[in-house]
Amino acid sequence: MDKRAGATLKPHRAQASPFNPLDRARDAWLKVCNASGARIRRGWTVMESVEMAKESMEHAHAHGGGGADVWTKRAAILASSFAALAVIIEMSANHAQTSYLAHHVTANDVWAQYQAKSVRRAVYSQAADTIEAMVPSLPDAAKAAIDKARREAARMQNEPGADGMQQLRVKAEHEEHARDHEVHVYEQYERAARGLQIAVVLSGLFMVTRMRWLLIGGASIGGIGLAWAVATLAGVV
Repeated sequence: MDKRAGATLKPHRAQASPFNPLDRARDAWLKVCNASGARIRRGWTVMESVEMAKESMEHAHAHGGGGADVWTKRAAILASSFAALAVIIEMSANHAQTSYLAHHVTANDVWAQYQAKSVRRAVYSQAADTIEAMVPSLPDAAKAAIDKARREAARMQNEPGADGMQQLRVKAEHEEHARDHEVHVYEQYERAARGLQIAVVLSGLFMVTRMRWLLIGGASIGGIGLAWAVATLAGVV
């Protein structure tokens, strides 16, 4: 029996030429993806952003030399700065997410209280209507009970300075508005952080390939991400 029959066939791949810039870019991309590609797919944490900044400085120390050393250091500083900013923006996004959860829970509690008031109001109104319909000539005690039930139903509907249905509706809608705002802020901060993280990856690619368009692209994307975060903080977006 041929022992090679059960062997796993591996696709043949031509060896990358060290003189071909496309092969160098491909190999550099694979190296950087091993460290950072998975992070972008699942979302970076704060500690991973710090780790990426450390890796950028290590790249600068390992690949620097001559005139290229200046550009490598600039790329490392840029990547480290973007990684630090990404940490700050991620913290702001986490704060917005926590605020969203708080407003969401509060809104649900207020609506639950609103429903309870609505049920009590319906019970008082129905009791008053039932007593009034069943007894042709109402004694004074029954009339007083009906009036009290109707007053309680009205109080359930509107109680200024307290928790009537109208007041609870306003409070619940305010909490929902605040909740939706925090969701919007969280999403915008996440977009800004993703832009900065992509900028860090492109800067790392530059330190391996020396292709300056990667550094320019990373700086541009990072600048857009930073501007997006500032606009989110100012309430423009």
